[in-house]
Amino acid sequence: MKMKSKIKKNILKNYLKNNREKGQSSIEFILVLPFVIVIFLVFFQLGYCAYLQNNIEQSAREAARIISTTNSNAEAFNMIKLNLTKKNLVLDNISFYPGSESARRIGDYIKVRISISYGGFAHILENLIGQKIILKAESVMRMECGNQTES
Repeated sequence: MKMKSKIKKNILKNYLKNNREKGQSSIEFILVLPFVIVIFLVFFQLGYCAYLQNNIEQSAREAARIISTTNSNAEAFNMIKLNLTKKNLVLDNISFYPGSESARRIGDYIKVRISISYGGFAHILENLIGQKIILKAESVMRMECGNQTES
């Protein structure tokens, strides 16, 4: 009988010892989890920022192409708005150089500039560094045709 009680005590000690170690692992995991989540969110936001930058650059190229082939600021502006407002972005500035459709001639170079304020997770970064996060893109193309005569 004493043998059975010793075995039971040893089993109980081993069980308690193993459970304490399992509890320690759980607590360590819980303490590390917030840091892992923050790191994941930072990398996710950096990836999203790169995605937005690519979209802005593509919109600038497409607007420059539209102006170089149609000489229409309105069409280019509408395309930019349509493409970028789907992503809930705030357009800071859209500019075309030269700005006047009548000032452009075949062979001239036109420049399209787009800048947006980036929101989202960047508001925390804005508070830390004290500046807005602005994404910019620029595209240059040569006028090929339009409503003008060759000079």
